[in-house]
Amino acid sequence: MNNQQRFNGIFFVIIFLVAWMGFCEAREKAGATQKITATYIKSEVGDYHHAIFLDNSGKELSFWCSPKMIDFLERHKGKKIDITYTIKEVFIPEAKNKLPIELIDNVKVGGIEFKDIIN
Repeated sequence: MNNQQRFNGIFFVIIFLVAWMGFCEAREKAGATQKITATYIKSEVGDYHHAIFLDNSGKELSFWCSPKMIDFLERHKGKKIDITYTIKEVFIPEAKNKLPIELIDNVKVGGIEFKDIIN
C-alpha cells in the first residue's frame, strides 16, 4: 500500500467518524423542545414540506412542517416568528432508517398562534 492509499483510507475514516458523531449527537437530542425567533423567508417542497427561516445572524434554518403550516407562514412572509419545534426521530422511507428531524410544533406571530397538525 502506498502513501496515497493510506492517506485516502485515513481521510475516509475521519470523514465517516465526524458524520457519525453528528448523527449521534442529533439522536441524543431527540425529544428536546426548542424555541427560537426567526424571519420566515420561503418554503421548499420535495418529498416533504420545509419552512425556511433566517435567524438574527443571517443563518438559514430549515424545519419540517405540514402544508397547512406553510399556508399560514406564507401569509406572514418576512415577519419575525416565534417558533417552537421538537427534535424527533422519524422513519424516513427514502433513507430506510429513523433519522432526527426538527419538526415545527407551533408558531406565533403578533397575537396569532398556529399549531401544526402533523405532531
